[in-house]
Amino acid sequence: MAHEGARYDGAIVRRLVPLLLLAVAAPALGYDWELQSETVGQGYQVRRLQGGGQAELLSRRRLTQDLGLGVYNLAPEGWTDEGRKNQLYVVTRLKFDTDFGTYPEKAARDLIPELQRYDFTLLYGFVGGRDVFGRVDFQLGRQISMDLMDFYSFDGLLVRVRAPGHLALEALGGAAVRNEWPLASPIFELDGTSRHNRDPQTRPGLEDSPAATVGAALETWGLGQFQTRLAYRATISATRGRLEGEPATALLDERLSWQAAASLWRGLVQPMAGVRWDFLQSRVDQAEAALRVRPWRRHSFVVEYLRAAPTFDGDSIFNVFATEPYQDLRAGWDFDGPGLQAYLRGFTRFFAAAGGVGGGTDAGGAAGLTLRFGRGRARADVYYEDGYAGRRTGCDLRAAVEVVRGWLALDGRTTVVATATPSARENRIGEPAAVSSVGLEGGVRWTPARALTVHVVSYGNLSSLERSFGVFTFVEIHAWLFETHRKGQR
Repeated sequence: MAHEGARYDGAIVRRLVPLLLLAVAAPALGYDWELQSETVGQGYQVRRLQGGGQAELLSRRRLTQDLGLGVYNLAPEGWTDEGRKNQLYVVTRLKFDTDFGTYPEKAARDLIPELQRYDFTLLYGFVGGRDVFGRVDFQLGRQISMDLMDFYSFDGLLVRVRAPGHLALEALGGAAVRNEWPLASPIFELDGTSRHNRDPQTRPGLEDSPAATVGAALETWGLGQFQTRLAYRATISATRGRLEGEPATALLDERLSWQAAASLWRGLVQPMAGVRWDFLQSRVDQAEAALRVRPWRRHSFVVEYLRAAPTFDGDSIFNVFATEPYQDLRAGWDFDGPGLQAYLRGFTRFFAAAGGVGGGTDAGGAAGLTLRFGRGRARADVYYEDGYAGRRTGCDLRAAVEVVRGWLALDGRTTVVATATPSARENRIGEPAAVSSVGLEGGVRWTPARALTVHVVSYGNLSSLERSFGVFTFVEIHAWLFETHRKGQR
């Protein structure tokens, strides 16, 4: 009896041990992650004229690899209050470009030093937090900031605190992303900057100097139908090769901007405005205002105003040649129906005279119509413009149809453009000539498998300047690492 009782007690222990382990085990951690990858390959040839008048063909064999990774919900589950606050995450975006052809060797080295054979960049990559303690958002690393009035990138820290009263305070600080920084992308540099500057009179060493970016902003939050933002940003550079009397640092960029937007009466009326002051140029370099009205369900009207003036890096020689601003006044109408979309656009552009030279107006308009039917769509666009470069008018017709749904599709396009020289001779740049051109394009899209699509495109261009024909093919592949299946869904 004792022997059998011991066997019975052992069975109880074997059953209780897993339950005890589950009771004392720490909560499991779960992460959400997202991986995006895109590979694009291109192969073609371009013609280059040599010094003696001969022509040669340069090959381009381009490969672009884009990789993005995001990992979310890194904080312990007990700290996130069931996902409502204290969210931590990491996001990155990498890009690799290369060209195996002869174009970079013979053309880019002499004319475009910035165009490298191999280029590996980190577009952005940072650790972020959202709703930390229910009030604070932050991002640390390489990041891109973009709004209506500004666009820049920096390596550093951005902190945003939502204070009571629907106001949020934002502060940032770090190093401005310049082309000479490790893994930096040149597209974020200030206009007028080139580290390959060959003119010693323009102090090319200044282009490579380290630069710091600082900024602050005050904006509203949680108001739903109304949002406004006041922001300040400055970029400060060290002075390399400093001359006598020059300061150790200098401002490359300093701007103050304001913007506001509202959505009234359930989106029937949407006003928007923004303005930016450039301290280096002591003028408004950008201003925008727009009003969109939707009086009927499928109709909307918009009126826009734009003022733009060129601004450059504070070290750039282009500041000497900065031109006067231009202003745009635009109006448009849109219709969005179940099988029909249409639009009308018109604009007038005003150019200010620089030193008593130039000035004048430019005007034009466009109209378009899109039809959608069972297995395809058709679209037509026409436009007209008259101004500095003369008159230009054209049309664009395109159509696409699925011959076999989900398997085989055809599309085509025709473009016609006609230009005329300006009547005012003093507005001409060089000796422009009237040109008319016709472009034709046709393509086949074949999808033999769910994740595989083959595109074949042919084109032809006929004009007084160029005659070209070509055919190219590219393959589009989609791959999923994991899939989840639910009832009625894939």
